[in-house]
Amino acid sequence: MNFSTFLQTTRLGAIVLLALTPLRAQFAQLAATDDGKQLYFTSQLLPRGAAPSDLPVPEIRIYRFASGAVTLFAERGALAPQDEFGSGDGATLPQITADGSIVGFTYSNICAPNSDCTAIIGQEAQLTGKQPLDLGPGTLQLSRNGRWALLMALSGLFPQDSTLIDLTTGQRTIVPPPPNSIWFNPESPVLASDGTLLVEQPLPARSGDRFPTYTIGLWKQGQFTPLDLDAVAISDDASTIISGGLVALDLASNKRTVLLQPVGPGQEPRFMAMSANGRLVLYRMADSRTGFGPAYLANTVTGQSVAIPLPEGELVTDGTLTGGGDMAFLATTAGRIVKATFFLGGIDALFPGVPHCDDPYPVAPGALVTLHCNFTGTPATLQGELLLNDVPVPVLSTSGADIAVQIPWENHGFFGDTLAINVPSESPFQAAQTIQVFDMAPQFMLADPGQSTVLGLKLVKGDWSGLLTSQPGPGDIVYAYMTGLGYVDDPVQDGVPAPLTVPEPIVGQIACRFSPQKTAAETLFAGLAPGTIGIDQVAFRMPPDAGAAPIDGVSCSYSSPYGGAGSFGGVGTARSLRRPGPPRL
Repeated sequence: MNFSTFLQTTRLGAIVLLALTPLRAQFAQLAATDDGKQLYFTSQLLPRGAAPSDLPVPEIRIYRFASGAVTLFAERGALAPQDEFGSGDGATLPQITADGSIVGFTYSNICAPNSDCTAIIGQEAQLTGKQPLDLGPGTLQLSRNGRWALLMALSGLFPQDSTLIDLTTGQRTIVPPPPNSIWFNPESPVLASDGTLLVEQPLPARSGDRFPTYTIGLWKQGQFTPLDLDAVAISDDASTIISGGLVALDLASNKRTVLLQPVGPGQEPRFMAMSANGRLVLYRMADSRTGFGPAYLANTVTGQSVAIPLPEGELVTDGTLTGGGDMAFLATTAGRIVKATFFLGGIDALFPGVPHCDDPYPVAPGALVTLHCNFTGTPATLQGELLLNDVPVPVLSTSGADIAVQIPWENHGFFGDTLAINVPSESPFQAAQTIQVFDMAPQFMLADPGQSTVLGLKLVKGDWSGLLTSQPGPGDIVYAYMTGLGYVDDPVQDGVPAPLTVPEPIVGQIACRFSPQKTAAETLFAGLAPGTIGIDQVAFRMPPDAGAAPIDGVSCSYSSPYGGAGSFGGVGTARSLRRPGPPRL
C-alpha cells in the first residue's frame, strides 16, 4: 500500500511535517491546533538578529509559526537565574487547546517571585490566551478542550502525586503520578478531555522488596482501573491506550492491535502522537543511540503502518498530530521545517532551513573531525565561517556536504561548546549548535577504501615498509593512527601541521590489548602524527603471546590528567564509553 492510498483509507486530509537537526535537535516539543494553522515548538536557537545570550548554556525558548511567519512566544527573560543553569532550562513543553484559545507551557529553572533570585523554582506551569494563569509548581499537561490541567512532579527518585485542576471551577485534586515513561517523554499525553488520567499506583509491599513496585491504570473521579500493559499514552477522547511496544488497546472492545513495523538491529519504537479519537498514531523507528529514525503513521483499527516519505538520509526526531489526525508535524535531521500534504502528495518547507552539521560526538581538542552538513563550500569559502566558542575552526578539506575540520585546541567550555555557522541562509534563526568537547575522545582511524589491513584499521608496520596486512609477532612494533587523544605537552597552533622532527606527546595515557592476546601491548609513544593536522600516532610493542592466533579485536583504556577516563574497543570502533572530564583551563 502506498502513502496516498493509506491516507485515503484512513480518510485523512493533509499532513504537515517538521524537520530538525541531528543529535541535538534544533526544534522539538511540537504542539498544533486542530486546523494546523498554529504550530508551537521549542528550540535553543536564537532568532536572526537577536543579541547573543550571556548564559553559559543556551536556554530553551518557545516559538510560534502562524500565517507564514515564526515569532518568539515565550522565554524566561528576567526570570532566568544568572548563577544556576542546565541544558533543560527555559520555556518548555508547549500545550495548546484544539482551537488555540489557550496555550500552556512549563518554565524550567526560574527565580522565585520576590526572592531577588535567592530561591529557585524547578518547574512552574503557565497558561496564556483567554485564561492567563500561573498554575504553580509542576510540569504541565493541558487537555485539548481546555478544561483540565495536570501538574506533574517530575523530580526525585520515586513517583510523586500530581495535581489535577478543573479550569472551569478552579478545583484542585491530588491524583496518582503518571507512568514512569513520562520521565523520558513528558510530551506523551496522559490526560484526556473528560478528565481521565493515565497513572500508576503502588502495589502492596511484599516481604523482601527493596523498592516499591507499581501498576499502570486509568484514574477518573477517584476510581482506579488497572491495565495489563505498559501504557504510555491515552487518546484525548479516552478511548484508546498505546503501549510502549506500540500496541493499541481499544477500551470499549478490549481489542489489541499491534502497530509496530519489524524492528531492525539497534532500533526501538518511539511513540510521538495520536489523533484525538485514537485512530491514528505517529511513531518513529529510532536508532537506539541517537533516538532518530524514519516516521510512520499507523491505523489502530487495521494495524497498518506506512512510512512518511522524506528525502534519503533525513530522519525524524520528534512529531505531533492535529486532533483530527489530518496533519502531522515532524522534526527531522535536515535542519528545516517542512509541510507534507497527504492528498496533494507534496512536501514543502514551512520556512528556510537552518544551516547545521551532524553532531560529531565524541570529539576532543585538536582532533580531525569530518562534519556532515546541509550546506557546501570550499576550504577557502568556509574559512572563518565556522566558529567554536568564537574561535575559528580550521577547514582542512571538503567533499560535497562532508567538511573536514580541526577542533580548536583551546577555549572550551565545561557545559558544551557552541558551533556558530555563518553561511548564507534565509532561515529565521541564527545557525548555532552545541558540540561536546571532551579532554579525550579516542577513535581509531579506519583504513582507506580499497586497503586491506588487520582489523581494517590504519595500522603501519614498525619498519615503515607499509600497512600492517599480516599478523604481528611477539615484540613487533605497530603504529596505529588515531584521533581524539587530546592535549599535548606544548602549545599547538590551530590548523598547523605537527612538527616533523620534534615529538609532541599527549598529556594523557592510553593502553590497548589486541584480542585474543591476554596481555596488553606496550605503549611506546602516543602523540601527534608528524606532518599532519588533527591526527595522532600511537606506537605499540606486541606482547609475548602475539601471533598465537589472528587478531580479531582491540580494547583500550585511557585517562587524562584533567579527569577524563574511559574505555572503548571492538573491531574498527569509532565510539567510546567514558566519563568526561572537565576542560583544561
